[in-house]
Amino acid sequence: MKVKIPIYAVSIGLVLILQTTLIEHITIWNIKPNLPIIFIISAAFLNGNTEGAVVGLATGLALDMTVGKLIGLNGLLGLYLGIVTGQVNKKFYRENLLVMAFLTFVCSLVYEFLVYFITGIETGNYHWLYALRFVILPVSVYNGLASLLVHSVNIRVFRRLNQTGRTWRKF
Repeated sequence: MKVKIPIYAVSIGLVLILQTTLIEHITIWNIKPNLPIIFIISAAFLNGNTEGAVVGLATGLALDMTVGKLIGLNGLLGLYLGIVTGQVNKKFYRENLLVMAFLTFVCSLVYEFLVYFITGIETGNYHWLYALRFVILPVSVYNGLASLLVHSVNIRVFRRLNQTGRTWRKF
């Protein structure tokens, strides 16, 4: 675990830098993928609910510090997202990309809906059908497709980390 903490810190920093710089230019119909959410889902799906909760909280709070309007909202939602996704990893093969894409689609759908609902409470503006049709569903589909690339990279990184962590023989 001591090796994973710096790797997670660098990964979260890299994901946030990519989200705020490069991803701004990779939009389809003014929709961009949410890389921090994809990273949380992928890390939790590969490593379980405890690490998923920690990564979700850390990534969410870092996202709140960079682009958040309500401090703590993304941290709390990331924490819950990590826990729920980590629970799912016990039932499915962790390296299956199709399961990951579907899981990312569903989790992104719930996440974006909750963000829209909670920020709508603050502003008082609710346009459910417009948000669902033009924001929530397209972002969820885009996240599902982008998760194929992110999850492939995470599989390689965590496979290498898990191999280096098995240097001691268990009796």
